[in-house]
Amino acid sequence: MVDRSEDVLEADFIDEYKRGMQFFYFHLVELHTNIFILEKVLAFPFRLFAGPDQIFFRQVIINFYDISILTITRMAADQAGDLFTLHRFKNTIVQRIKDAYREPFQQRLKEVRFDEETEKLLARAKDIRNQRIAHITQQFANNFFQRPPEQLGFNLGELKSLRDRLTALFQALAIDAGHRMLPIGYDTDTGQSDIEQLLDGIADKSRILRMPEQQPEFWQAYRLPSLTDPEKDLINTYRRKFGLAPI
Repeated sequence: MVDRSEDVLEADFIDEYKRGMQFFYFHLVELHTNIFILEKVLAFPFRLFAGPDQIFFRQVIINFYDISILTITRMAADQAGDLFTLHRFKNTIVQRIKDAYREPFQQRLKEVRFDEETEKLLARAKDIRNQRIAHITQQFANNFFQRPPEQLGFNLGELKSLRDRLTALFQALAIDAGHRMLPIGYDTDTGQSDIEQLLDGIADKSRILRMPEQQPEFWQAYRLPSLTDPEKDLINTYRRKFGLAPI
């Protein structure tokens, strides 16, 4: 909507509306930032530039997955008691919007209504939270060593899907203006983020990146023949980034 909240909402609800929007905006920025970092870490070729045993970044991945699931379920999956969720906030807005604006507002909400797939993902997220993150159920403990790790959580695409659906609902509730969901330092239009600088530093200091110049005989005889074409492309991407000639 492009109207002012003062024109659209009942006068005694405006402050509550603004506080609610600020509250959910804070959590959505946190969610977008966590998934942004997670995406960058998952995409980085650690095995090529740093080896397989990356304990720190493994823990980053696990913990950022978990906090993302917690944030999503906290905002959207719970309905009991007096819990403050995005859906309950939406329903309150519908009740407190002026009659002249209610129908177009409800039409806007229909466009961002959660589909069946989103509801299934939310239910899975809630199960994961209840069985593994917030609590440990006996069933989870019994099955822990029988299931591969990827079945213990969400994949990145599923997290991003839920993030985008929650963001669309939030933006539909915004009466005054839209909202950007990443901090300025993580906005891809404003330069390189700190996580990208950190990962670039790992690549820059890796042994393999400058091996053609520093160990040319070993490189030609052993390392270069062992590389796949995608690995060569990755090395060239980073060599160009740091002013080195392609291999």
